[in-house]
Amino acid sequence: MGNNTHTAEEAVGMKHSKRSPGFSLILSLTVMAGIVMLLVTVSAFITVESRAVMNQQLATRAKLNSIVSMRLALAHLQQEAGPDRRATARADITQPDATASTVRNPMWTGIWRTDLPDLPPAWIVSGRADQPAGTQSLSLYQTGSSPDYHPGY
Repeated sequence: MGNNTHTAEEAVGMKHSKRSPGFSLILSLTVMAGIVMLLVTVSAFITVESRAVMNQQLATRAKLNSIVSMRLALAHLQQEAGPDRRATARADITQPDATASTVRNPMWTGIWRTDLPDLPPAWIVSGRADQPAGTQSLSLYQTGSSPDYHPGY
């Protein structure tokens, strides 16, 4: 029996010695390649998700900017046309004989003060933020070759 145990140990030793010596190297390289693939996949997933979050933040910012712009426009409209002493009309009403091609910006909305009829109308258009509402009246007719608005407008 002791002899048989010795031969069994030799048989186990022979099994190990018959295995190719590069098996553990190939196994460790395969495991490392799997880990690298896992890291690349996680990195790509994080990149895609961070871009999605950035796009969502930009969309939210755009929505908030549009809400602020709408509220500012409404405030400007209420400031100019709020009292009952005001009248609103499109710009093409100022020149009934003019055609749409001769009146500049015929679709602008003008606000006239009925208590001060000699005062030029305030135009409800996008304007310069450094000037208060009501001071941005422009002529609807271009005089000369230079425009009738400030170059930074």
